[in-house]
Amino acid sequence: SDDKCQGRPMYGCREDDDSVFGWTYDSNHGQCWKGSYCKHRRQPSNYFASQQECRNTCGA
Repeated sequence: SDDKCQGRPMYGCREDDDSVFGWTYDSNHGQCWKGSYCKHRRQPSNYFASQQECRNTCGA
């Protein structure tokens, strides 16, 4: 499986105006979840623009 899928899942940014939404893979559950990260931080490796991209990459 892809290294992107093994990264720590992104859980969300608490500051709403700073949030970038996307999808993340949770290897514990084997599923793609909707999540977000804070714009002022680096984009997490476990970030996908769409649910389809997440599923295709991680086989969820």
